[in-house]
Amino acid sequence: MPFHWVPQFIAETERIFTTKPKGTGKILRPRHPRVIAGVCSGIAQYFGWDLATLRILVAVFTVASSGFLILAYAAAWVIIPEGQYALPADARATKS
Repeated sequence: MPFHWVPQFIAETERIFTTKPKGTGKILRPRHPRVIAGVCSGIAQYFGWDLATLRILVAVFTVASSGFLILAYAAAWVIIPEGQYALPADARATKS
């Protein structure tokens, strides 16, 4: 059967689109880990996606869309609120 992967693909796609996001219920731009504004970090945390993969996809689609995604990123930078500042766990452990 040449298309034996189709039922598994459909089941996985349905699972992705029917499960609730793993985040807190609100997209925030975390202060760590961020490269520019934390938009990719916030989206990756909210949906439970791999951050590196999302950043690569954003870069590829920015080039493919002739830079249109830069405007969408800038809009998300303005719209998505910034998360509260919190020290990383290892920094809190060394403070007394």
